[in-house]
Formats: sequence, structure tokens, C-alpha cells
Amino acid sequence: MVHALYRLGFVYKKTTPVPGKANPQAQQEFLAQYQHLKETKLPSEKIFFIDGVHPHYNSPPAYSWIEKGTTKELPTNTGRERINLNGALDTETHEIILREDKSIHAQSTIDLLKELQRRKSSGI
Repeated sequence: MVHALYRLGFVYKKTTPVPGKANPQAQQEFLAQYQHLKETKLPSEKIFFIDGVHPHYNSPPAYSWIEKGTTKELPTNTGRERINLNGALDTETHEIILREDKSIHAQSTIDLLKELQRRKSSGI
């Protein structure tokens, strides 16, 4: 069966996830607003994209073709700690300002905004 699938142009691979709630019209509206913002902002003003992330501590296992009777192991790290990163991307310079916080919440976001403000006032 595998040979037939190959001959028919199939390959064994994992599916590609896509956002379940993607709205193409809303995305186009955002792009238009973003373009307008870029064109009308003062030279001294900056645009940042800000987000908090929680990277995986270990790689998730995936499907693959493994010879029957053998096991393919995926080494993992020990422990269950989670890292919380809150950051901003400068859209012009692509500089990344990154903070590691105990948790991502209102106060950690305020602290990130204060860091951006401090950098602007000190010329960094």
C-alpha cells in the first residue's frame, strides 16, 4: 500500500495547523490601518508589535515512519518550569526588547511599556 501511495504522489507528513478564527477581511482592514499609521506618524514616533509568549519546554513528539520493532526516542529536558517572555518588536529597526517575567499580566505589560518609554527618553 505504501508503494502505491508513493506512486500516486502521497508522502507521510504531519498536517499544517492554521488559525481557526482567521478573518481575511479583518486582516486586510488591519493592514490598511497599519499602512495609514506608518504614513502619518511623526519621524520621532515608533510603532511596536507587543506580545507575551510561553515557549514549550520540551519538543512535542510527532509522527514519522519508524522501522517496525524499533523505537525512536526524543530526548527531553527534566523539570516542568515554564518561561514567560513579554516582548516588543520595533517595526522599523526590527530591534527586539524582551523581558522575562514571573507571569504575563497587566503589571508585566505596564513594565514593558515603561521599558520602551525609558529607552525612547534615553535615546536607546
